[in-house]
Amino acid sequence: MPAEALKWISIPYGLGEIIGGIATFALASKIAPQHFLMFGLLVNGAGIILAGLSTELWLTMVAQFVIALLQPAIFVGNSALVMQYTDKDFIGRVMGIRTPLMTGAMLLMMSVAGVLKSTLSLTIVYVLAGFCFFAGYLLMIPLFRSKGKGKQSTAS
Repeated sequence: MPAEALKWISIPYGLGEIIGGIATFALASKIAPQHFLMFGLLVNGAGIILAGLSTELWLTMVAQFVIALLQPAIFVGNSALVMQYTDKDFIGRVMGIRTPLMTGAMLLMMSVAGVLKSTLSLTIVYVLAGFCFFAGYLLMIPLFRSKGKGKQSTAS
């Protein structure tokens, strides 16, 4: 797509973030954090692959909207799980170490994406990114299955 299409792709993403944030916070007390996180990972993975494969502006816009709509669910689900499974005395420490780890991981993966883009096509890089979300989804399945077993022990 031409570079001029970027502004049209950004508009639905911004709208999706706003609508998704409002919807996520409205539903946060009604939906288990595992469901939020797993659904967000699954939809984001599919949306990223769709955006990477799309050659139509309207389809890319729809994919961007759907990705952004579920982005807040990932963050809220992740944070809620940390608060649910971490002893209250350690929540600040756990959340405090997660931020630099996530920032460092994003910087590292952006560097890897740049290297991959120079050797592979952009479409393949998008598909690989989508599969990373699917891998995260698969890693969540054991936690989803243990939902009924209650909180983990907080004894250290």
